[in-house]
Amino acid sequence: MTEQDLKSLYQSLEKYKNFDKDSANCEKFLATVDAIVVQKNPESIPVLFQYLDDKSEYSWVMEELMLGLEQYQTVDLLLTLIKDPQWYWKISPLRTRGLLYGIINSPADFKELKNFLTTFPISESFLKVLFDSVKLSQFPHHAELLKELQQNLKKPC
Repeated sequence: MTEQDLKSLYQSLEKYKNFDKDSANCEKFLATVDAIVVQKNPESIPVLFQYLDDKSEYSWVMEELMLGLEQYQTVDLLLTLIKDPQWYWKISPLRTRGLLYGIINSPADFKELKNFLTTFPISESFLKVLFDSVKLSQFPHHAELLKELQQNLKKPC
């Protein structure tokens, strides 16, 4: 698929984003999401993410969109989030937290996150979003994982 094809799909997302306008828009929107996700182009992550809405009455569409985002490689998600974590948090704190929880709850993805934190230059804003998300968790094992992440960092958070 060419970059032009992806741009055309992005335009389709914009065309079908008004779910109230036409009942068929939900299905068309999700079919477009699927066509984008199958390409696994990391540049599509922020494009898809901008359509998340924590207050949407169409929560099932938002869940399907999240499932699509979760199909990307963990490192691609992390590299995307690190660019402007506050932007993602502002658009959808619930879904940003959900992506981070998904990463820390998977042993393989958590290992990749630990490696990521010690390999790439990490902004303070990314660390704030990451650690604030984990601190908001009500799961006791997340506190243990938070400590493990902090120990893996070269500088304390």
